[in-house]
Amino acid sequence: MKKLLILVVLQWCCMQSIIAQTETSESYWIKGFELSLIQSYEEALKAYDQAIAIDPSYMNAYMYRGQAKTELGDYEGAILDYDQAIRIQPNLCDLYFYRGFAKERLGHYNEAIVDFDKALSLNDQFTDVYTYRAMAKENVEDYEGAIADYDVAIGYQPENMQLRIFRALVKEKNNDSKGAIKDYKKIVEKSPRNEKARYRLAKLLYNKKDYEQTIPHWEKLIKLAPEKAQYHFFLGRSYTRMDDPVEGIIALSEALEKGYSKSKVYAERINAYLQIGDYSRAAEDMERKLLEDDSQVEDHLLLANLYMRSYEYDKAKEQYTKVVQLAPNQVNAHYSLGIIHAKAKDYKMAIKSFTKVVQLDSSHSNALYNRALMKTRLEDFRGAIRDYEEIIQLNNNHAEAYFKRGRLLYQMEDLDGACLDWSRAGELGHEKAYDNIQIYCNDY
Repeated sequence: MKKLLILVVLQWCCMQSIIAQTETSESYWIKGFELSLIQSYEEALKAYDQAIAIDPSYMNAYMYRGQAKTELGDYEGAILDYDQAIRIQPNLCDLYFYRGFAKERLGHYNEAIVDFDKALSLNDQFTDVYTYRAMAKENVEDYEGAIADYDVAIGYQPENMQLRIFRALVKEKNNDSKGAIKDYKKIVEKSPRNEKARYRLAKLLYNKKDYEQTIPHWEKLIKLAPEKAQYHFFLGRSYTRMDDPVEGIIALSEALEKGYSKSKVYAERINAYLQIGDYSRAAEDMERKLLEDDSQVEDHLLLANLYMRSYEYDKAKEQYTKVVQLAPNQVNAHYSLGIIHAKAKDYKMAIKSFTKVVQLDSSHSNALYNRALMKTRLEDFRGAIRDYEEIIQLNNNHAEAYFKRGRLLYQMEDLDGACLDWSRAGELGHEKAYDNIQIYCNDY
C-alpha cells in the first residue's frame, strides 16, 4: 500500500513537469493580457516576466509589460521595455507612441515629441498621436505647433468636444482669446451642458469686459451647477459693471450664501451699494470685511469715508484715527480728521490735523484753506493771511483765497490791501467781491 502511494505521487510530479514544459511564452503573454484587462497589473507583470524568460525575443511581452508598468506609474521601467521591443521590431508605430507617452509622463517632453514624430512617420493616420504630441508641444510652449496638431486631431474627430477644449486652452495661452472664444462658442453650441467650455467662455468674455455677452453664460452655468458660488459671484460682478447694482447685489448675496470668499463678496457688494448711494449698507459690509481681515489700511480708510458720507462722524473719527496709526503718512486720513474736528468746533485740533497734511504735502491747497478758516475762527488773522498767501502762490487764480484774505485785511484795517484782493477776486469771477468793493472801496 505504501509503495503504491509513492508511485502515485511520482506519477503526479511527472505530469506537472510535463504540463510546465508545455507552457509557452505566448500562453504566459495571454495570461498577462487577461490579468491586465482586470487591472491586476502586478500579477500581469509576473506573467510577462515568465513569457520573456522563455523567449527573450518575444516583442509582445515587452510591449505589454511596458504598458503594465505605465499603469503602475513605473515610466522608467516601461521605457526600458519599449526600448527592447523597438530593437526587436523597429517599425511598429505603436511602440514609439507608448514610449513617447511614458516620456511625457516623466516630463521629458522634447524626447516624447521625437517619439511621436517617429510614430507618425510610420503611420500618419494614428490619430491619438496628434493629441499627445500637441500636449507635449504645449508643455514646451510651442503653442502654434500644439494648435496645429489639435487641428489635425479634430479633423479626424470633429465631434470630440474635449479636443476642442484642449485647443481653446492652448489658444488662451497663446494670447488668442478671439480664437479661443470661437472654439468655446462652437462647443457650447454643440454641447449646451458642457460646463467647462461655458465657464471658460464666460471668463474670457468677462475679462474682455463684454459683460452684456457674459451674463447669459453665468446664468446658464448657475442652472447647470447652482451650488457653485463662483458663478453667482461673477454674475454679480458682471451686473455691477453693467450699472445694474440691484441685480448685482442679489447675485453677490447668493454667492455669499453658497460659501464664496466673504472678503471678495463684501468688497464687490460695497461697490454695488455705492452705486445706489446706500452708504450705510456699504459701511456694514466693510465692517464685515474688516472682521475677516483688518490689516488693509485702504479698508479702514474706505470705512471711515463711508461713515463720513453717512454723517456718522464719531465712527468716522475712530476709523481715521486707526488709519493714521497704521499709516502715519496717510494724507487723506489726516485731512478728514481735520474736517471732523472743524465740524465739532475743535479748531485747535483741526489746525493740528491740517498742519500735518501740509507737512506731508505742501501743495495741498484745501488743507491750507481750511487751516486758514480755523485760524480765522481763533482770530489768528495773520496766521490765516499767511495760509492764503501760500494758496495764492500755489494757484494765482484762486478767487476764494483773494476774497477771504481781503476780508481779513479789512478787519486788520488794511483797506487798500483788502480792496486790491477783492478786485482780483472779482476779476476771477467771485460775485460777492464786487459787492464788497461797492460798499467799502469807493475809490476802486
